[in-house]
Amino acid sequence: MPVEIVVRRELYFFLQAVAVRVKMSEDCFCAGVGCTECCFGPLAVKVDDSKEQLSVTLVIPDVKKPRLFGLFNKTDVQCHFENSSLRVLVRIHGKKSKQTPKYYLYAVRRLPASIVPSLCHYRIRAGRVKLTLRKAEPTSWREIIENGLEKDDDR
Repeated sequence: MPVEIVVRRELYFFLQAVAVRVKMSEDCFCAGVGCTECCFGPLAVKVDDSKEQLSVTLVIPDVKKPRLFGLFNKTDVQCHFENSSLRVLVRIHGKKSKQTPKYYLYAVRRLPASIVPSLCHYRIRAGRVKLTLRKAEPTSWREIIENGLEKDDDR
């Protein structure tokens, strides 16, 4: 049991993206592609590691679960899964149509091992986005994690 707690804590620290809290700029031209001027990081990141998959939960305020088959949805999520990296961009529309939307970015440049992008998916819940990453090889990432990860610092 103590080993599992250590592994979860290490995964949490290594998979947590750099959370940049900067006031959104009204004249930003990136349109939500992930600059530090208008994109925030998630408030918290929870990671659960099993042999076959990795579950990453991003805590993001104001995320709403889709209703009516996606109609009137105030949350847009774009996930880009690659063999050794991932990038999630969440856009939350304002309550009024003239409000500036908020962007949240979570990106990991290099994962400890390969994943299968076609089997990775996400789910939107109230206040959080849950990512499920399917590992290419069913092993624990504990030994690999000790080397560390490259976070997307240059955004």
